Amino acid sequence: MTRLSKSNLASKWSEKILGHGFTAVPNLLLVYRTQMYLTSTDILVLIAIDSFRWSDDNPYPSLKALSKRCGYSTRTLSRTITGLEGIGAIHRIKRRGTSNEYDLSPLVVWLEHFLDRQALMGQDEADYTANDKDGNYQRTPLSSKEYPAKKKYIKRPTKNIVVLEGEVIPPRPEHEAEGH
Repeated sequence: MTRLSKSNLASKWSEKILGHGFTAVPNLLLVYRTQMYLTSTDILVLIAIDSFRWSDDNPYPSLKALSKRCGYSTRTLSRTITGLEGIGAIHRIKRRGTSNEYDLSPLVVWLEHFLDRQALMGQDEADYTANDKDGNYQRTPLSSKEYPAKKKYIKRPTKNIVVLEGEVIPPRPEHEAEGH
């Protein structure tokens, strides 16, 4: 596999464009977006937050800086970040007198969870659509209250998150848990 480098990207995007920065986003975030119940706004906000990561440390952009980066109002950003934190996709670390720090490692756990679940279900290809040929959402074979954990299924302890050995696994929305 060819290693991704700035020179490889330059052949696609040009040095002029890349000179203003770029953010690496794993394809699986896009592939599993619907299964993770992330909206397009959620994805853009996650990418915008990650675009402020300049080292291995957690990024800490202000809402004003995020607003300039992605074009949403600070109120929309605040609601979106609160929602992402509420479902366990990110962890917001409050800092005194300055912007918050954002830990995106729960998102990594989610993506690894989906890869593990895919392996348990015997699927070979990661890149598949969430809709079938008729446009209907493909439902997971797991019930709305169960998630795989080392080839076992566990009951969700709460409506909002599942905690396994300190890791957060995404919940299913209430509308799926109710009627299906």
